[in-house]
Amino acid sequence: MTSADFTDHVADVVRRAHRLGPVVLVGQSVGGLTLNTVANRPIGQSANRANRVHWRSGDPEFSRVVREGMAADRTDDEVRTLLNILEPDESAQIGAADTRGLPGAWGRIPRTYLRFTEDRTIPPELQDLMIEEADELTPENRFHVRSLAAPHISPRDPGELAAELELELELELVAGLCHRGSGPPPGGFEP
Repeated sequence: MTSADFTDHVADVVRRAHRLGPVVLVGQSVGGLTLNTVANRPIGQSANRANRVHWRSGDPEFSRVVREGMAADRTDDEVRTLLNILEPDESAQIGAADTRGLPGAWGRIPRTYLRFTEDRTIPPELQDLMIEEADELTPENRFHVRSLAAPHISPRDPGELAAELELELELELVAGLCHRGSGPPPGGFEP
C-alpha cells in the first residue's frame, strides 16, 4: 500500500458519501497525511517498498519504548491490544511522500488541529511548529487548534475526542450560517 492508494481509497469514499451531504474527515498521525493528499488532488506518484515493524516483539525494551512514545497513560495490556491492530508492513513511501497541504487546495478547507499535549511521538513543540508553518501558508484560513491531554494514540475516553470534534463542527456550522447569502463559506470542499 502506498500514500496514493490511501488517497485514492479515501477520495472514493468521500465522493460517494458526499452525495448524501457534507463530509467531515478526521485523520490522526499518518491518517492526517492522507487527508492532506485527498485535499490536494491530483495524487502523486506511488512506490512499493515497505517497512516492517514487529509490533508483537517479546523484547521488553521495545515494548517500553513503544508504550512511552505512543501510549504512556495505558496499561501494558492496553498497549498490547493496540499493537495487535497496527499494520506490520507500512509502505516506506508514506514517510517519503510529499504529503504537505497545498495552499490552493488543502489550504482553502476549514480544518481543526487536535493537539495532543502528552504526545511523545510528535511532541507538542513539533505539533506547534507544524501548525505555525501551515498557518503561514494560509494566513486567511488558519487552523482551529484545540488541545487535549492525550498521548499519540488519542485520549483514553473516546467521548472526549468526539466532544471536541462535535464542538468544532458546531462552530463551522455557525460560521457557515454567517456566510449564507454571500456564496459558499470560505474553504468549501467539492470532491
